[in-house]
Amino acid sequence: MCNYSVGDKIVENGRVYEIFRIDSQDNGQKSTIIYFRPLFDEGTGLIGSIPVDNMADNEFRQPASVSEVNEVLSLLSKPSSSDLRIDTDELDIMLKTNRIKKMARAVNLLWRDKNNDESTFSPTKRRLFKKALRAVSEEYANAKDTTLEKAEIKIYSYLNKAS
Repeated sequence: MCNYSVGDKIVENGRVYEIFRIDSQDNGQKSTIIYFRPLFDEGTGLIGSIPVDNMADNEFRQPASVSEVNEVLSLLSKPSSSDLRIDTDELDIMLKTNRIKKMARAVNLLWRDKNNDESTFSPTKRRLFKKALRAVSEEYANAKDTTLEKAEIKIYSYLNKAS
């Protein structure tokens, strides 16, 4: 049984996807395949598909609700400890959890680190910051029904509140 419909959104690896087709197949075993594409596509033409039975094994989840996004915004506006050491391996693991609060924490930590000392903000930290910011921005834009650009602006405004 498939609990998804065309137009539903799913999140995997920090990206919000929209389901655009659902097919039932019967190759000796009845299965349902979900086809999805990035909600915020930059013209990549990327699409994905997965059997519904495999979704639980692959970290797919429902997008954050408006209340969850509002909670994340309050987390972004809180200052983090300035003497906190940033371990990029731990941050990378944090981002792979596909959990918006962990991604927001990574954005907050990296933003504070960048503002503390730009000279120590390595290319790895910059890459992780962009990835985490993109993930939080996509969830914000989806929940608040806005553009990705407006979502990023709003997120930066919350980050700057604690600076």
